[in-house]
Amino acid sequence: RGRLDRVWTSPSGAGLAMSLVLRPVVPDAAWGWLPLLAGVASVDALREHGVPAVLTWPNDVMVDGPAYDGGPGPRKLGGILTERVGDAVVVGIGLNTDLDRDELPVGRATSTRLEGVEVRREQLLVAILDRVRELYTTWQLTAGDAVRSGLADTYADRCLTIGRPVRATLPGGEVLEGTAVRIGPDGSLVVQQGGSTERSVSAGDVVLVR
Repeated sequence: RGRLDRVWTSPSGAGLAMSLVLRPVVPDAAWGWLPLLAGVASVDALREHGVPAVLTWPNDVMVDGPAYDGGPGPRKLGGILTERVGDAVVVGIGLNTDLDRDELPVGRATSTRLEGVEVRREQLLVAILDRVRELYTTWQLTAGDAVRSGLADTYADRCLTIGRPVRATLPGGEVLEGTAVRIGPDGSLVVQQGGSTERSVSAGDVVLVR
């Protein structure tokens, strides 16, 4: 299941789909950083195996470059969805690993195999878990402070969205266009709309404008 109850499918054995159950002991306002933390962990694990992965806010794992159908990129390698259940957060991570060209659901999709990297899913799983543990422990020790823990800077370094023109479709249907300038203290995306006017986007569909 994707965001907004969107449905996606993957051929058997062609991807890594995993869920983590986390019970953070930090202020509720900091919980918005969990999908971003999971994104950093996923990207770092992929990079460890030679895949040049990046993030687009808030939860897509991408590879920069044009799509295989000739359209604009970046190419989508996977996604992350978090859901709060009581005192816990379920973090779902889905990554395409062994999809071939004729199995891609859309032209903007990709897989580790199509990026020229053969990686065993078990190895990728372990690498993601190791990186989540490292980031999550430090984040909790700083009471969920993304700046003090270094998570904010690490995420910004891996995020393709920062500094780019974006179009955000907000939950109420409003469309916001501007330049993504930074990540807010609560994990939201700060968009500058001409001059010095800034808006924080905490939910919605955000796409890069090419």
